[in-house]
Amino acid sequence: MKRAIIATLTFAAAMLSTVAHGQDDHGNVFADATSVAFPSQTSGRIDPASDDDFFTFTLTARTQVVIDDAGSVDTAGWLYNSSGTLLTNNNDAGGSTQFRIVQTLDAGTYVVAVKTNISTETGDYLLRLYDVGTDTHGGTRTTATSVALYSDTSGVIYNSSDEDYFSFTLTQAAGPITIQTTGSTDTEGWLYNSSGTQLATDDDGGNGNNFLITQTTLNAGTYYVLV
Repeated sequence: MKRAIIATLTFAAAMLSTVAHGQDDHGNVFADATSVAFPSQTSGRIDPASDDDFFTFTLTARTQVVIDDAGSVDTAGWLYNSSGTLLTNNNDAGGSTQFRIVQTLDAGTYVVAVKTNISTETGDYLLRLYDVGTDTHGGTRTTATSVALYSDTSGVIYNSSDEDYFSFTLTQAAGPITIQTTGSTDTEGWLYNSSGTQLATDDDGGNGNNFLITQTTLNAGTYYVLV
C-alpha cells in the first residue's frame, strides 16, 4: 500500500546571536565550512551584507532532507555535494524572505551556503537541517527494492519528487501479471525491462487514483517498476 506522508519535524527555539557586528562566525568558503550535525539547528549572522556562510553535514543513509532558515534576514541557500557541484538553490520558498530546500540525498557529505539577497542587509538567521523521512525504497533502477512475484510491498511517497523503484525476476514466462497500488495516494506506475526499455505505464487505471498495469505475458528475466 502506498500512502503519502509528509512529516515535518519542527525545532521550536529562540534564536540567540552572540556574534559581534562585523565578526565572522562561520567559514566564507567551501574548505572552511562549519561542520554541523544532522539533524540540527545552527545560529548565524550575515554581517557584512557580502558575508557568505558555509556549513557541511554528513548523511549515513539516503534521506529526504529539509534545509531552511527560521530567522528574519532575507536569505538564499545553496546545496552542494562534496565535490563542489551545485545540486540546487532556493530563495524565498521558506515563507516570507527565507530559503527552503527539500531534496532527496544519498549517503555522503554535503555543503550548504547561506547568503543574503539584499546588498545592504545584515542580520541573524537560524539554519535548520531535518529529516522529512528516510526514503523507503531506492530512487534508481540500480538501487531498486527487490520483491517477489505475487507479493505486497508497502512504501511511502514523501513528496511529488520522490520516486520508488522495485525489481522482480521471472525464472520462466508468466502471465497475466498485474502490478498496482492500493493506497490513498494518486500514483502513476511504469514497467521497464532489464535494459530500461519502457513496456507499459498507467495513471488512474486502478481503484481511486491508483495505477494498474496488466501484462498478458512476460518472458523470463528481470523487470523494474517505478512508482
